Formats: sequence, C-alpha cells, structure tokens
Amino acid sequence: MAIIFSDNIIVKYFDNNQLYKSKIRKIKTHDGPNDFSILWNQLLILWIHNIIFDTKSLKTKFNSKIINYYSKKIINEINFLLYKLLSTNCKTISLYYDTYSISANPYLIQKLKKLIYLIDNLK
Repeated sequence: MAIIFSDNIIVKYFDNNQLYKSKIRKIKTHDGPNDFSILWNQLLILWIHNIIFDTKSLKTKFNSKIINYYSKKIINEINFLLYKLLSTNCKTISLYYDTYSISANPYLIQKLKKLIYLIDNLK
C-alpha cells in the first residue's frame, strides 16, 4: 500500500464484468466537522452536564447572535435526536467523533425539550 499526498485522487470503479475508466477527483482540503457540527456538539454536551442550564449561562458560553443564527438548525438537530430516541430502536447515539454518546432515558428527553424552549426563546 502507498499513500500519496496530492490535491487530486484517482478513483477506479469496478464491477463483476469490467473496470470502468479511472476518474480524477479533487480531494477535500479539510476533512472534519464543520463549524455548526462543532457548535452543536459542544452546546449539547454542555447542556447535558448542566454547565449551560438557562439563558444567562448560555450567553456566557456562546455568542447569542451565533446561537440565534443557527437556532432553526439546532432545533432541527434536537428534534432529530428526539425522533431517533423515541421513535426508533436506537438506545444510544454517538456524537461526531464517537468519543461521546448519549443514551435514551426520560431525564435526557426532558432536557432536550427544555433546550428547544431555551433556544427558541433566546433574544
């Protein structure tokens, strides 16, 4: 195996009958979480651990303009977590790097609902 660091990669596609023509693709220059993913994961972890517990504590840890800007997206993420925890067989959800996970329990469900209220009413 060889690793070549370059701005491009060559992708070869195979199937049972033949090798398709190779294609050159640009590689990503930054393969990691985007800014929103980092913000969302930090917000969620701080909320679960009661480091953020009200509007004042939220504003001390995060810029309220940024939270307001991403508020709809944050609420969508919370609703998606609630859906996965309540409507599927999913009992544990890992966050971005799989280094932190949350487990379904009534206390967490209530905390997530309270976080929606806090984000939605942040002014």
